[in-house]
Amino acid sequence: MLQISSKEFETELKACLNYVKQKQTGYSGLNLDFYDLTSEDFDPSEYDDIIIDDSFDDSFQVNFSPDHTDESIELSLREFIELIDETRTAKLIDNKICLTEKRCLVRVTAKDYTGTSILDILLSNNPRVLEVSSNLDEVNFSCSLVNGVTIFGLMVHFADDYDKYYPSVVNDDMFVEIIFDKPMRLDQVDTVLNSYIFELNASHNITLEENPRPELYFDEVDEEEISQKTFPLRPLLFGKGIDEVLKLFNIGMQNYDYCIIQYAKVIEFVSQTVIRQEITNKARAKLLSQKALNPDANYIKGLEQMFVDFKQKFDTDRSTIKATIKTCCDVLEVVDYAPDYLKKVQDLKSNLQKDKAVKETVLEVAFDQIADSISDTRNYIAHAKANYSLKGNECPENEKQQFVDMLRILAIQTIRWYSNIHEGSRIVN
Repeated sequence: MLQISSKEFETELKACLNYVKQKQTGYSGLNLDFYDLTSEDFDPSEYDDIIIDDSFDDSFQVNFSPDHTDESIELSLREFIELIDETRTAKLIDNKICLTEKRCLVRVTAKDYTGTSILDILLSNNPRVLEVSSNLDEVNFSCSLVNGVTIFGLMVHFADDYDKYYPSVVNDDMFVEIIFDKPMRLDQVDTVLNSYIFELNASHNITLEENPRPELYFDEVDEEEISQKTFPLRPLLFGKGIDEVLKLFNIGMQNYDYCIIQYAKVIEFVSQTVIRQEITNKARAKLLSQKALNPDANYIKGLEQMFVDFKQKFDTDRSTIKATIKTCCDVLEVVDYAPDYLKKVQDLKSNLQKDKAVKETVLEVAFDQIADSISDTRNYIAHAKANYSLKGNECPENEKQQFVDMLRILAIQTIRWYSNIHEGSRIVN
């Protein structure tokens, strides 16, 4: 005869199964591989001598597969009960985020085929990969990539937002899962997500982007109306300047030009901290000198001149970019990624070996070329003026892939430096 270990556990278990049953408003349900204790026809005497308890071990496994999906999951009875309880207060946000009091899942995808292939291999061997633990605002959490049946899929299933052609769990589902010991706010989740996505890219060149689940229902198109409707086109546009302006119109968000602008923004964001740190150190040294105890007119004039010199030194974007790269980056790390037109950067290693006496000069020339190329290329892309005059350091179109690769590494190094200095020293725009 089948028995349940205690009356309390029987009540809890039946409440869980009833809740699941109430949520079956859609198609084929959760396909639970477990005793239907809530059925009117259930007779415990028809079973062998079994005692169902609430342990986390493998004594009683619950296997279920939502709706029409081929994906399934197997949990201990206690894990299953806790998962279903978690769905009671969970929220689906914008078809992208599932937030509970214990975790948050954000639906993501890799931006390129290589990243997708790497993650498919990793996730096929381990359902929880690239895991890292940390804390934020006194909340301890772990962060990893997961796929398969998750609470996100359960919430989609319970919301009846699926059909046989697009089930609640699909094989390309992938999530960043953040599990925390205290409830997290959405702004905290966003902070963790940004940091995790950056780390995947910086450490393994895997680029993730948020990937909301597509809307299941959409307005149907009237086939007869469309077949009878005409779709006239005006004559194609050609002529002086037309090609350039059409390229601006057609350019997508995720392209080399966009990456160049964004990576340059990263360097310029940190540049304010670099400049402020240099000014602060120089000013502190001057204020700690013996003359500061009894400052005369010449001392005051020298102090004033120091700030004037700094203003002149950093009066252009290329000067601030150069100062930031010199402070934050190991330029030798980008030599192999430099495009062909940056000869001084490409030849940096060999030039340093030829004559160590001019090492500083060789490095300065390389820093100048990098800073000039970033400034001129970014300005050329951003200005997009018909009368814009080339400065000579803009990256050629056919070398932008290499330029983006180089700039990406510089941006990563800059972020690393920025993250390693004390928060009190960071300038935030």
